[in-house]
Amino acid sequence: MIPLRYAYLVSILPFAAFWLILYARRKDLRKQMRFMSLFVALSGLIAEGLWWTVDWWHPPTITGTRVGIEDFLLGFTNGGVAAVLYETVFGKRLAKGAVRKGHLAAMVVVTFSAMAIAFWGLGLTSFVSTVVALLAGGGAVLYFRPDLLPDALWSGVLMMVLSMPVYWFMLWLAPGMIDAVWDAAGVSGIRPAGIPIEDLAFYFLTGFAAGPFYEYLRGRRLKDLH
Repeated sequence: MIPLRYAYLVSILPFAAFWLILYARRKDLRKQMRFMSLFVALSGLIAEGLWWTVDWWHPPTITGTRVGIEDFLLGFTNGGVAAVLYETVFGKRLAKGAVRKGHLAAMVVVTFSAMAIAFWGLGLTSFVSTVVALLAGGGAVLYFRPDLLPDALWSGVLMMVLSMPVYWFMLWLAPGMIDAVWDAAGVSGIRPAGIPIEDLAFYFLTGFAAGPFYEYLRGRRLKDLH
Protein backbone atom coordinates (compact mmCIF):
# COMPACT_ATOMS: atom_id res chain seq x y z
CA MET A 1 0.00 0.00 0.00
CA ILE A 2 1.30 3.46 -0.87
CA PRO A 3 -0.23 6.95 -0.66
CA LEU A 4 -2.60 7.72 -3.52
CA ARG A 5 -0.42 10.66 -4.53
CA TYR A 6 2.38 8.31 -5.62
CA ALA A 7 0.29 5.44 -6.99
CA TYR A 8 0.06 6.83 -10.53
CA LEU A 9 3.80 7.31 -10.83
CA VAL A 10 4.71 3.92 -9.38
CA SER A 11 2.09 2.07 -11.43
CA ILE A 12 3.85 3.17 -14.62
CA LEU A 13 6.87 1.01 -13.71
CA PRO A 14 5.58 -2.17 -15.43
CA PHE A 15 5.11 -0.29 -18.69
CA ALA A 16 8.59 1.18 -18.28
CA ALA A 17 9.94 -2.35 -17.81
CA PHE A 18 8.16 -3.55 -20.97
CA TRP A 19 9.62 -0.58 -22.86
CA LEU A 20 13.17 -1.34 -21.72
CA ILE A 21 12.86 -5.03 -22.56
CA LEU A 22 11.64 -4.29 -26.07
CA TYR A 23 14.26 -1.59 -26.58
CA ALA A 24 17.03 -3.98 -25.55
CA ARG A 25 15.64 -6.90 -27.53
CA ARG A 26 15.02 -5.18 -30.87
CA LYS A 27 17.92 -2.91 -31.71
CA ASP A 28 16.61 -2.58 -35.27
CA LEU A 29 13.39 -0.99 -34.01
CA ARG A 30 14.89 1.53 -31.58
CA LYS A 31 14.43 4.52 -33.89
CA GLN A 32 10.78 3.59 -34.32
CA MET A 33 10.35 3.27 -30.55
CA ARG A 34 11.94 6.63 -29.84
CA PHE A 35 9.85 8.44 -32.44
CA MET A 36 6.55 6.91 -31.36
CA SER A 37 7.36 7.32 -27.66
CA LEU A 38 7.84 11.06 -28.06
CA PHE A 39 4.91 11.45 -30.45
CA VAL A 40 2.43 9.66 -28.19
CA ALA A 41 3.81 11.34 -25.05
CA LEU A 42 3.34 14.84 -26.46
CA SER A 43 -0.07 14.00 -27.95
CA GLY A 44 -1.13 12.50 -24.62
CA LEU A 45 -0.18 15.62 -22.71
CA ILE A 46 -2.45 17.70 -24.93
CA ALA A 47 -5.34 15.24 -24.66
CA GLU A 48 -4.89 14.93 -20.90
CA GLY A 49 -4.99 18.67 -20.33
CA LEU A 50 -7.83 19.48 -22.72
CA TRP A 51 -10.12 16.47 -22.48
CA TRP A 52 -9.36 13.39 -20.37
CA THR A 53 -9.13 15.19 -17.04
CA VAL A 54 -12.48 16.91 -17.67
CA ASP A 55 -14.73 13.89 -17.26
CA TRP A 56 -12.72 10.65 -17.50
CA TRP A 57 -10.29 10.65 -14.60
CA HIS A 58 -8.41 12.97 -12.26
CA PRO A 59 -5.07 11.26 -11.56
CA PRO A 60 -3.00 12.46 -8.61
CA THR A 61 0.39 13.81 -9.63
CA ILE A 62 3.44 14.30 -7.45
CA THR A 63 3.39 18.01 -8.36
CA GLY A 64 -0.29 18.39 -7.53
CA THR A 65 -0.97 19.73 -11.03
CA ARG A 66 -3.68 18.69 -13.47
CA VAL A 67 -1.08 17.33 -15.88
CA GLY A 68 2.16 15.94 -14.51
CA ILE A 69 5.37 14.12 -15.37
CA GLU A 70 3.43 10.90 -14.90
CA ASP A 71 1.33 11.68 -17.98
CA PHE A 72 4.44 12.19 -20.10
CA LEU A 73 6.02 8.96 -18.83
CA LEU A 74 2.87 6.93 -19.42
CA GLY A 75 2.48 8.26 -22.95
CA PHE A 76 6.18 7.74 -23.65
CA THR A 77 6.17 4.10 -22.57
CA ASN A 78 2.80 3.37 -24.17
CA GLY A 79 3.86 4.82 -27.50
CA GLY A 80 7.11 2.92 -27.74
CA VAL A 81 5.58 -0.37 -26.66
CA ALA A 82 2.57 -0.09 -28.99
CA ALA A 83 4.85 0.70 -31.92
CA VAL A 84 6.83 -2.55 -31.84
CA LEU A 85 4.71 -5.17 -30.07
CA TYR A 86 3.45 -6.67 -33.31
CA GLU A 87 6.91 -6.86 -34.88
CA THR A 88 8.39 -8.40 -31.74
CA VAL A 89 5.70 -11.00 -31.08
CA PHE A 90 5.31 -12.07 -34.71
CA GLY A 91 8.96 -11.81 -35.72
CA LYS A 92 8.70 -8.97 -38.23
CA ARG A 93 11.20 -6.40 -39.43
CA LEU A 94 10.90 -3.16 -41.38
CA ALA A 95 11.81 -3.10 -45.07
CA LYS A 96 12.75 0.11 -46.84
CA GLY A 97 10.09 2.31 -48.40
CA ALA A 98 9.24 5.85 -49.46
CA VAL A 99 8.57 8.47 -46.78
CA ARG A 100 5.14 10.11 -46.91
CA LYS A 101 6.10 13.78 -46.67
CA GLY A 102 3.58 16.00 -44.95
CA HIS A 103 1.44 13.11 -43.75
CA LEU A 104 2.47 13.47 -40.11
CA ALA A 105 0.94 16.95 -39.89
CA ALA A 106 -2.14 15.79 -41.80
CA MET A 107 -2.72 12.85 -39.48
CA VAL A 108 -2.32 15.06 -36.41
CA VAL A 109 -4.91 17.46 -37.81
CA VAL A 110 -7.33 14.63 -38.62
CA THR A 111 -7.07 13.00 -35.20
CA PHE A 112 -7.21 16.13 -33.06
CA SER A 113 -9.94 17.70 -35.20
CA ALA A 114 -12.07 14.58 -34.77
CA MET A 115 -11.48 14.73 -31.02
CA ALA A 116 -12.32 18.43 -30.75
CA ILE A 117 -15.45 18.21 -32.89
CA ALA A 118 -16.76 15.19 -30.98
CA PHE A 119 -16.06 16.69 -27.55
CA TRP A 120 -16.78 20.40 -27.99
CA GLY A 121 -18.99 20.34 -31.05
CA LEU A 122 -21.17 17.30 -30.34
CA GLY A 123 -20.90 17.32 -26.55
CA LEU A 124 -19.71 13.71 -26.33
CA THR A 125 -17.70 12.46 -23.37
CA SER A 126 -13.92 12.48 -23.62
CA PHE A 127 -13.95 8.66 -23.81
CA VAL A 128 -16.36 8.54 -26.74
CA SER A 129 -14.49 11.43 -28.38
CA THR A 130 -11.23 9.51 -27.99
CA VAL A 131 -12.80 6.47 -29.63
CA VAL A 132 -13.88 8.65 -32.55
CA ALA A 133 -10.44 10.27 -32.84
CA LEU A 134 -8.40 7.06 -32.68
CA LEU A 135 -10.71 5.31 -35.13
CA ALA A 136 -10.38 8.30 -37.46
CA GLY A 137 -6.59 8.30 -37.24
CA GLY A 138 -6.19 4.54 -37.43
CA GLY A 139 -8.81 4.29 -40.18
CA ALA A 140 -7.01 6.90 -42.27
CA VAL A 141 -3.78 4.90 -41.99
CA LEU A 142 -5.53 1.72 -43.11
CA TYR A 143 -7.25 3.52 -45.98
CA PHE A 144 -3.84 4.23 -47.50
CA ARG A 145 -2.17 1.05 -46.22
CA PRO A 146 -4.69 -1.82 -45.92
CA ASP A 147 -1.76 -4.24 -45.72
CA LEU A 148 -1.17 -2.93 -42.19
CA LEU A 149 -4.52 -4.20 -40.88
CA PRO A 150 -2.98 -7.25 -39.09
CA ASP A 151 -0.47 -4.90 -37.43
CA ALA A 152 -3.27 -2.58 -36.29
CA LEU A 153 -5.56 -5.31 -34.94
CA TRP A 154 -2.89 -7.37 -33.23
CA SER A 155 -1.24 -4.27 -31.76
CA GLY A 156 -4.63 -3.37 -30.30
CA VAL A 157 -5.20 -6.79 -28.78
CA LEU A 158 -1.66 -7.04 -27.43
CA MET A 159 -1.76 -3.57 -25.87
CA MET A 160 -5.08 -4.33 -24.19
CA VAL A 161 -3.78 -7.62 -22.77
CA LEU A 162 -0.51 -6.02 -21.68
CA SER A 163 -2.33 -3.22 -19.87
CA MET A 164 -4.23 -5.61 -17.61
CA PRO A 165 -1.36 -6.60 -15.26
CA VAL A 166 -0.44 -2.90 -15.05
CA TYR A 167 -3.91 -2.11 -13.69
CA TRP A 168 -3.78 -5.05 -11.30
CA PHE A 169 -0.42 -3.80 -10.05
CA MET A 170 -1.90 -0.34 -9.56
CA LEU A 171 -4.86 -1.76 -7.64
CA TRP A 172 -2.51 -3.80 -5.47
CA LEU A 173 -0.57 -0.61 -4.68
CA ALA A 174 -3.68 1.49 -4.03
CA PRO A 175 -6.86 -0.64 -3.82
CA GLY A 176 -9.26 2.31 -3.83
CA MET A 177 -7.62 4.21 -6.67
CA ILE A 178 -10.24 3.60 -9.35
CA ASP A 179 -13.10 4.74 -7.12
CA ALA A 180 -11.10 7.79 -6.05
CA VAL A 181 -9.72 8.85 -9.43
CA TRP A 182 -12.09 7.81 -12.24
CA ASP A 183 -14.96 10.21 -12.90
CA ALA A 184 -18.38 8.58 -12.51
CA ALA A 185 -19.85 11.15 -14.90
CA GLY A 186 -17.67 10.07 -17.81
CA VAL A 187 -17.33 6.30 -17.40
CA SER A 188 -19.88 3.52 -17.25
CA GLY A 189 -18.72 1.79 -14.07
CA ILE A 190 -18.36 -1.52 -15.93
CA ARG A 191 -15.11 -3.16 -14.80
CA PRO A 192 -14.14 -6.48 -16.38
CA ALA A 193 -11.46 -8.08 -14.20
CA GLY A 194 -11.66 -4.96 -12.01
CA ILE A 195 -10.54 -2.63 -14.82
CA PRO A 196 -12.74 0.14 -16.28
CA ILE A 197 -13.99 -1.08 -19.63
CA GLU A 198 -13.25 2.34 -21.11
CA ASP A 199 -9.57 1.91 -20.32
CA LEU A 200 -9.44 -1.53 -21.93
CA ALA A 201 -11.04 -0.05 -25.04
CA PHE A 202 -8.56 2.84 -24.91
CA TYR A 203 -5.58 0.50 -24.91
CA PHE A 204 -6.98 -1.53 -27.79
CA LEU A 205 -7.49 1.65 -29.82
CA THR A 206 -4.06 3.00 -28.85
CA GLY A 207 -2.47 -0.12 -30.27
CA PHE A 208 -4.78 -0.01 -33.28
CA ALA A 209 -3.80 3.56 -34.15
CA ALA A 210 -0.17 3.67 -32.98
CA GLY A 211 0.94 0.18 -33.99
CA PRO A 212 1.08 0.76 -37.77
CA PHE A 213 1.62 4.53 -37.65
CA TYR A 214 5.40 4.61 -38.07
CA GLU A 215 5.32 2.10 -40.94
CA TYR A 216 2.71 4.26 -42.64
CA LEU A 217 4.66 7.51 -42.21
CA ARG A 218 7.97 6.02 -43.34
CA GLY A 219 6.45 3.93 -46.11
CA ARG A 220 7.88 0.76 -44.58
CA ARG A 221 6.73 -2.76 -45.38
CA LEU A 222 6.81 -5.57 -42.85
CA LYS A 223 8.88 -8.64 -43.61
CA ASP A 224 9.64 -11.81 -41.68
CA LEU A 225 12.82 -11.67 -39.65
CA HIS A 226 14.12 -14.87 -41.18
